[in-house]
Amino acid sequence: MRGIEPEIRQADAKSLKELIKQERDPKLARRLNAIRLLMLGYSQKEVAKITGVSRQIILIWVRKWNQGGREALVSKSGGSKSKVTGEMRAEITKVAKVEIKTRRGIVTGKVIHGYLKKSTT
Repeated sequence: MRGIEPEIRQADAKSLKELIKQERDPKLARRLNAIRLLMLGYSQKEVAKITGVSRQIILIWVRKWNQGGREALVSKSGGSKSKVTGEMRAEITKVAKVEIKTRRGIVTGKVIHGYLKKSTT
């Protein structure tokens, strides 16, 4: 059983391929590619594996596609608000400059995370 199918009235697989090439948002391009693959006959299970998401996410994308096409697949959230203040960012920049000098140009996320952990406790 294939589940819900993407409706072709929004766009066909060929026009979707062109749309994906022009898309600057990688998340949206992945969603559009999932819809295109379904239109080409791939199963939801195969598309989930190819795109690296669950079948439930594929189902959500198909429903959104069927409701409003490309625009319905655009991510509405901007992610979570940064917990790093301007003051912390300036301090991190200083730490990074010191680390670059002392570690031959290598500043790891671990170093920054350690600093942030110290400064927030």
